[in-house]
Amino acid sequence: MESKSESGNSSSVDHEGESRRSREPLRILMLAANPIDRYRLALTDEYRLLRGMVYPNSEAGACDLHVEWAARPEDLHRALVEFKPHIVHFSGHANNEVICLEDDERKSRALSKMELGLLFSHTRSWLRVVVLNGCHSAPQAGSLIELVDFIVGTNIPVPDQIALQFTSDFYRAIAKGGTVREAFKKAQKNTPP
Repeated sequence: MESKSESGNSSSVDHEGESRRSREPLRILMLAANPIDRYRLALTDEYRLLRGMVYPNSEAGACDLHVEWAARPEDLHRALVEFKPHIVHFSGHANNEVICLEDDERKSRALSKMELGLLFSHTRSWLRVVVLNGCHSAPQAGSLIELVDFIVGTNIPVPDQIALQFTSDFYRAIAKGGTVREAFKKAQKNTPP
C-alpha cells in the first residue's frame, strides 16, 4: 500500500502529553483507510488539513508527518516499528467493536480491540497520543488505555465536516505549542455536538 513521509515544523509531545521544545521532531503517523465496500470518507481533505495545520502554524520545532494510505494491519505494524510515531491519527470507519482498515483487495478489514492492543503493545516507549477519528471509536480506547498517555475517540457518528473541523483545531493547537489537553479542549469546544 502507499505511504508518504513529509517534514515540517511543529511541537513535540513529552511523556505527560505536554508540549515541549526539542531537537527531536514530533512524529505523526496518519493511517487512512477508505475501503471500497464502505461509503467514501473525505480522507484526502483530512490529510490536507492535518498537513496544513502542522506546517504553517508551527512555532515549537520540527515535525515529520508519515501517511499510510489504504492502510492494512501489516502496514500499521510496519509503520509503528519503523517510524516510531509520537502521535497516531486514524482516519476511517469504526464501530463499537472494531476499526476498519483495508485488506489486499481494498475491502474492509475489521481490526478488533484485542488485535489493536496487540499491534500497539510494543509502542509504550515512544507513542503518546492516539486519535481515532472515526464513528463510535471510543470503545477501542480500552485496548490502548495502558499503552498511551492520551486517546481521543467518539461515542457517536461523526460526519466528515465535524471530523475535519476537529482535526483542524486539534493540530493547529498542537502546532502552536499547545499541550494535548489544550488542543483537545479547543477542538472539542469548536466542534458542534
